[in-house]
Amino acid sequence: MYCTLIAKGYVDEIEHKFQQTGYTFLSCDRDFALIEKEKRVCEPQVPKDLIAIITRARQNKPFLVNYTQTFFDHSWDKSCQ
Repeated sequence: MYCTLIAKGYVDEIEHKFQQTGYTFLSCDRDFALIEKEKRVCEPQVPKDLIAIITRARQNKPFLVNYTQTFFDHSWDKSCQ
């Protein structure tokens, strides 16, 4: 993505900063932990299995999952090669 942005002239320079391990916490981390815990019980085989796992992960106020079958192929962009 960075290569494409620079190659197309959208930006001149990109500064990417990495956070220090152990000093970051996001409120969604707890949600991801719930999903991972549920995933240990049932291993998904197809994408719809993942939807079931995510919706079962939290009993109160279950997660809402918007499923789409539209995918974008950006492999045509050769600017990074």
